[in-house]
Amino acid sequence: MFNMIIYKEYLKTIKIISIFLILIACCLFNTYFSIQDSLVQYSSTNAILMITQMGVFDYSNLEYVCMLFAIFLATAQFYPEVTNGRIRLFLHLPMSQNLLISALVSVGGIFLVLIFSIITVIYFFMITSSFPTEVFYAVFSRVLPSFIASLLCYFTTMIVFLEPKGIRKITYILVSYLIIDKYIALSKLGYFVSTNLNVFVITVLIVYIIIVFDVFTSYTKGYIK
Repeated sequence: MFNMIIYKEYLKTIKIISIFLILIACCLFNTYFSIQDSLVQYSSTNAILMITQMGVFDYSNLEYVCMLFAIFLATAQFYPEVTNGRIRLFLHLPMSQNLLISALVSVGGIFLVLIFSIITVIYFFMITSSFPTEVFYAVFSRVLPSFIASLLCYFTTMIVFLEPKGIRKITYILVSYLIIDKYIALSKLGYFVSTNLNVFVITVLIVYIIIVFDVFTSYTKGYIK
């Protein structure tokens, strides 16, 4: 059953995934050529100092592409389900309700985490081929917030489609926007993002996941028509 759910979600999202994989690949290629160009213009020592101490690193707008990817992925998953009323039918499948909800919620999250992991591996080989491993840690500490923010975008979009009350939708959008905007802005200011800030955003993400489960439960109880 779980394999069938994954396959169903895969069919719904494959076009979005393909388009954004191409965009992400373009960002990574641009970043690679930017690194090579910095080595030509500056000495390797100066390039390392620029990345680790000054935080100068060309992401080629990768963080925004990742967040847009998360939003479009959630839209592709849940817009047709909500507009066609298929979620209520889905939740009546002969399987534990918690397992059904977990399967549907986790599919998009797994896709995102898998793609972010691949990006991280590519970054590792891209950077360590020209710089010491410590430079990769500096870059990763600045890329990680965009990955966490993207997951928050994904679950926010999911809640917006599932939540029936307009005022709550607006509240979730505003809260998420303020958190993500400050989070990304602060991640660009220094070498490391504050551990407390990371913990706070991850906590908000977990709360949003719990809210998603609560909204899904409302569907089965008939609170949401």
